[in-house]
Amino acid sequence: MASPVALALDRYLAKTLEGSAITFDKAMDAVYAVDKTGGAYHRLFDGNHDVMGAWKAIVQAHPDNSWIENASGYLQALWKDVATPNGIPYVTLDKAKFDGIKEILHQS
Repeated sequence: MASPVALALDRYLAKTLEGSAITFDKAMDAVYAVDKTGGAYHRLFDGNHDVMGAWKAIVQAHPDNSWIENASGYLQALWKDVATPNGIPYVTLDKAKFDGIKEILHQS
């Protein structure tokens, strides 16, 4: 649903932000990497992409890092997510409940 300008900006920012954040991105995507729940919208469901969930995922994946290293990676990874057309969720949703509500709304 994103405009061509938003997609171009997303690609540009992704290239400029590549580097050390990649390991932190992987920590945030760990749940999705296993079960693929939610597809392109996995950020809504996996619990690792909202502000607190991302921090918990990064700290758990990198327990030996200093607080500064984790904070730096967290900010980079979160910024990359904010800069994408899908952004970051304010809350995490339950996929089954979401699908149930979607089905009810489609029947209306």
